[in-house]
Amino acid sequence: RMAAADLPSDRGGGSSAGTDRDGNRPPLQVREEAGTYGHAPVRDAASAPGRFAPARTPPDRPGLSGPGGPTGAVPDARPGFPGEGAARASERMAAADLPSDRGGGSSAGPDRDGNRPPLQVREEAGSYGHAPAGDDAPELYWEDVEPRVARAVRARVGDFQKAGIGGVDLYLASFGPALEEFSRHWPLRRGTPRARPAERRRRQPALFEEEWDPYAATPEDALDAARREVKGWVLDRLTHLKPGADLDPATSFFVLAWHAFKAPAFPYDEALKLARAVGADPERGVVGRLAAKKGSTLHLWDSAERAARGALGPADGSRAMIDALHHAAHAARTGSLQAARDLLAETQADRDPRFDPALEAVLEVLPPSGKFTGIEAGGERGAAASDFEALYHLYRLAYADRIDEPEQLRLWRDKDA
Repeated sequence: RMAAADLPSDRGGGSSAGTDRDGNRPPLQVREEAGTYGHAPVRDAASAPGRFAPARTPPDRPGLSGPGGPTGAVPDARPGFPGEGAARASERMAAADLPSDRGGGSSAGPDRDGNRPPLQVREEAGSYGHAPAGDDAPELYWEDVEPRVARAVRARVGDFQKAGIGGVDLYLASFGPALEEFSRHWPLRRGTPRARPAERRRRQPALFEEEWDPYAATPEDALDAARREVKGWVLDRLTHLKPGADLDPATSFFVLAWHAFKAPAFPYDEALKLARAVGADPERGVVGRLAAKKGSTLHLWDSAERAARGALGPADGSRAMIDALHHAAHAARTGSLQAARDLLAETQADRDPRFDPALEAVLEVLPPSGKFTGIEAGGERGAAASDFEALYHLYRLAYADRIDEPEQLRLWRDKDA
């Protein structure tokens, strides 16, 4: 039994005796063995010379030897696993691709729980892109990185569109290059504080409210930059790259919502993000003016619904150009095309530089009526298609020399051909 336990047979010291019938070892033996595992030193090293012999490098691990022989003495049962021999310890360290000498302290492998020494964690952080201590690289702020995020999105959005990605998927695809560029410079802070957003009414208060930090830069900032870049790219294409084609926030929201979701109803949370990208106020500039919120869904109104609710706004487009277009569409649907043309001439809305790009963009995103597609739609979509038909005939009557024909009608004609 003592030979199996690797204990000396000499009981002169009184500490090498085996266990009793209940498996208990003498107290002195316990204290001496504690010294072997890194606690109090062994009272008499001569009585256990094998425990302090230099570790031999295994023949299949030649890389552990230095110019003067083995890299260091590894006491039996070290480095931390009770009962582990020196050769086994060397093999374990070699398998972990770690040197056997732990003098530096930072090259040690993870412990039995998988935790790495703090120094090694800090060293690896420097190798993965975080600035190590003492680095002289200039500190970047979000204001420095935002243009780089925008350029990364702009460089890829055209490829996404050519690959057949459109609508809301175009925004989602742009998040990839935006977050990739953002992560290259993380962590980031803002150079100037941002305004605290308005508190949204909640049915139930949050259990764990995060503390507001006006200087914090988050991945959501990169997503907002991506949305703004895609918004500009889409509007450029919808207005056929007209010079100086700039739409007001409400008209931009109306156009981009139809372009992204291809439907008059879509999730309200997505509407909030889109409104933030175009600079529109979702509560006062969208809900109650352009759309209605029903539960968690936003429903865009057509010109007839807005007129019935008294939400059309000024007919001259001074608040938003979508107001002037909806006034004209409603006049054409309830009266005549000439009445719509006279209204625009009277208010001089069609002389506003925003009128042409707004009409052109709306004709590109509203669903064509069954007269053009052969497919009749009902409900909210059918009402929006009636607006398209009225505005298209108005364009043919008065503005064909100023505005290009809607590209989506060409696609329908090619499909029929």
